[in-house]
This record gives sequence, structure tokens and C-alpha cells, in this order.
Amino acid sequence: MASSSKIFVIIGAKGGLGAEIVKRLAEKSPDEVSEIRCLVRNPSAVPSDLLPTQDERVKVMHGDATKASTLKKPFKDAQAVFFAAQGQKYKGICEVDRDSCQIVADVALEQGVPRVLLVSSMLTDPRNRFALTRMILNSPIITGFSGFCHRKGMMDLKFQGENLLRQSGQPYTIVRPGHLINGKLGQAQYNSFFADSCWPNRLFSWRCEI
Repeated sequence: MASSSKIFVIIGAKGGLGAEIVKRLAEKSPDEVSEIRCLVRNPSAVPSDLLPTQDERVKVMHGDATKASTLKKPFKDAQAVFFAAQGQKYKGICEVDRDSCQIVADVALEQGVPRVLLVSSMLTDPRNRFALTRMILNSPIITGFSGFCHRKGMMDLKFQGENLLRQSGQPYTIVRPGHLINGKLGQAQYNSFFADSCWPNRLFSWRCEI
């Protein structure tokens, strides 16, 4: 892939975070971003007002992080891949948050993508196993009833996914954001403490582990 590529791929563009990444990229000039490939499992299910599709650089495409064959064409000539998808319930979390990290890394490496950016979560590291927030997110409350049958919860599976990416040989960046609350860009307040809630009517950008 030519180093001058200005094509960016967003996996999970239909989700809240993925859509925000698309919008931020669309604010860049064509000199910085020439094409934004928004990968979703079902393009026809994307609400018309979710993504800035009036910008001709924004392309909504079929792409499933669990299926390598659907990623090869979208990854071609890309400068970077943003992996912002997240699975639901235990089976989906295993497939998307863990196993797809290997699939995405393998295809990116094959296609010569310079970097994969994985959006993970704060507290995924098992060193934080006794943090209350991690215990809740790692429980069957999140993974569903089938989670009672397994020793690993969502946070464990996310950490395993991170490690698959780390060991893949693909250049990567892993971002571990905390509680994300939408607000106007540049106007959120910074909070460096862990907590389970925030004050009403205040916007917080919880710290990130990178």
C-alpha cells in the first residue's frame, strides 16, 4: 500500500462511537482524508441521518469483523482501520470483542494496512479484577444468562482480544476509554478518578489508558 493513502476504515460505524469517528474524519479536509469506509453488517439498516453520507467521501459498505472475506476489499489501500465494534451477550462478545481482533489483524497485515486502532475499555487488564466497575461489566449482567456457564466475562474477553492484536505482528494502537458521555467537541470536563456515576447535567471525559 502506498504510504500516501488517505483512506480510513471504521468497523462498527453504525454504533455510537463508530459514528462519531466517522463524523470527526469527515471534518478533515480532502487533503487529509480522501475516503471514509464505514463497515456495517447491513448497510440498508443504517439510519439516513446517522452518518454524514452527504459527503461523497463517506462510503457505507458491507463488512463483518467476524468474516475475513468481507474485510479484504474494504481494507485495500487503507491508511488505518478503526475497530469500534462490540458484540452483544456472551456469544457475540466472544466473536467480536475477542476473536475478531485476530481476524482484523490478519487481514490488515495481509493488505498492508499501516495501523489498526482498537477501541477497548478501561479496566480490561486483570490487575483491576477487584475494581467494582470491572466486576459489574465482567458479570452475567452484561453477558446474559449464558454467562453463568463460563468463567470469563466481557472484560476478560476484551483483554484476550487485545492480546491477540498485540501478538499478531500487525502495527496497532489500543485505546481504553472510560465512560463515554456525548457532548460538544472540546467542551467536556476531565475527570481522572474512577466512579460509577457522574453529577447530573455535567459532561465528563473519563481518562483513557493508552
